[in-house]
Amino acid sequence: MGKISGIVFFLLASLRLSLALHMPSLISNSRRQFFLLKAKEPQEEEMESSTTEDWRAFRARLVEKGLTTTITASSVRPPSTTVTVSDEEAKKKTPKNMLNILNESPKCDPQNLELARQQSAALGQELEESWAHEIGYPEVGGLLLRLPLEMQLVVAANTYWGKKLRAFAETEKKREEQNAPPPMLLEEEEDDDDENAATLGMTYLNDVLLYRVAGRFLKQELDRIAQKGTIDSSGRLVVDPRSLSDPDKALLDMRQQYLESWQEVILIVEHDPKIGCRGVTLNRPAASRADQRLSTALAQALSADEIVKEQNLSNKKIIDASSFDSAFGQRIAAYVGCPDRSKVMNQKSQAMLIHGIADLENARELSPGLGIFRGGLTDAIQRVKNKQNDPFDFRFFLGSYEWGPGEIEKHIAHGVYKPVACSRAIALKQCIALPQPMWHEIADMLGGSIKEVSRLELMKRNDSSASS
Repeated sequence: MGKISGIVFFLLASLRLSLALHMPSLISNSRRQFFLLKAKEPQEEEMESSTTEDWRAFRARLVEKGLTTTITASSVRPPSTTVTVSDEEAKKKTPKNMLNILNESPKCDPQNLELARQQSAALGQELEESWAHEIGYPEVGGLLLRLPLEMQLVVAANTYWGKKLRAFAETEKKREEQNAPPPMLLEEEEDDDDENAATLGMTYLNDVLLYRVAGRFLKQELDRIAQKGTIDSSGRLVVDPRSLSDPDKALLDMRQQYLESWQEVILIVEHDPKIGCRGVTLNRPAASRADQRLSTALAQALSADEIVKEQNLSNKKIIDASSFDSAFGQRIAAYVGCPDRSKVMNQKSQAMLIHGIADLENARELSPGLGIFRGGLTDAIQRVKNKQNDPFDFRFFLGSYEWGPGEIEKHIAHGVYKPVACSRAIALKQCIALPQPMWHEIADMLGGSIKEVSRLELMKRNDSSASS
C-alpha cells in the first residue's frame, strides 16, 4: 500500500512540474479557444454595443468612489508630491472645508443647468447626469483647463521658476518660525486643523498653500523686472529686453501667454502621439447672431475643413453664404477656436462644426462611440430650415489650437494645462452668457485643490472689479 502511495505521489509531483512548465502556453491556448467560443455567442454583440462614452462614464464613477485608475494626474506630477487622502488619520487632520470639497459629488452649476434646459431639453436632461474628473494625459473628447500662472509654477516644480517659488516659500516659512512679521501662509479661515493639515503634507493642501504664496512671489518678481523699465511719453512702462536675463524673459513670456489664454477650456478634437494634438476653445463666444460678413467667413472657412476634403467635396461649392445666413443668421453659436483673434474674420482661416447629432449626413465622430461629431454643415443648414433642429444644437469654431508631437504633453507637465475627462454633454453645451463661467464650473466639478483655487480666483476677480 505504501509503495502504491509513493508511486501516486511521484506521478502527482510530475504532473505539477509538467503543468508549471507548460502553463503559459496552456493558458494562452485556452484563452484563444475561449475568445473564439465567445465570439460565436450572442452576448458578444451586446458587449460590442457599449460605447466609448459608456466606458468613460464608468471610469468617472470609479474616480468618484475614490478608486485609483491608471489614468491619473500622478503620471505628470513628481512622485514625491502624490499623496493618498483616503486614510482616516488624514481626514481627521484635514480642515472641514477641504473635506467638503473632496467629498462633494461633482455636478453642473444649477443656473448653468437651467439655461441649458432652455436651450435644449434633451441636452439639459443629459447634463443632470454629467461628470468630470482629472486625468493624466490628453484624450479626444476630453478637455484642457488653462491653469492660473500661479498654479503653473506650483505644478512645474522642477523648472527654474518652480524651484524659485519653493525657495521663496521656504524663506517665508523660516521667517515665520523666527516670529518675524512676514505675510501669513494662510490668510483666511485659519484654525488649528490648518496647521495639522499643512504638516501632514497632502498634495491638495500643498497646492493651495503654494498657489497663495505664488501670488506674492510673482508680484515681487514682476515688480523687480518693472523697475528696470522707463515710462514713455504715452505713460506706458517700457522695458528694454536687452536688460533682462533669460529667466526674466521667460517669465514675461509665460505671463503674456497666460493673459492671452486666461481660463480657456479647450476641447480636444484630435490627438495622436506621432502627429500631435488639435483643439478648439469652448468658452470664447464670438457671436450669437451672424451678419453677412460672419456668415461669409464661416461658409468659406468650413469649406476648407479637413473633413470636407476627406469626403472629396472640397472642389465643389457645397456651402453657400446666403443659405448659411438664412439658417443661422438670427441665431448662431460661433466661437473663437484659438487665441489669435486676428484669424476670426480671416476668410482663409479654417472653421469647424461640432455637434452631437449622430445621423447628420457627412458628419464624422471624433472617436468611435464618443457621441461628439464634426462636420455635416449642408445637412445642418437644411435641418435648421426645416425646424428639425435648433441652431443652438450646433457649435461653430473659427480657428483651432494645433500642437506638434509631444508638445501638449510638455505643456501639461509644465502646468500650463490640466487634462480633464468629461461627459459629452459638458463639451456640447453652449457657453454663451453662462451665469457661472465654464472654467469655474468644471473646476468645481473636479473638486480638490483646483476647486479651492477656483474660489480664490473668483475672489481676485471680485476684488479687481471693486477697485476699478
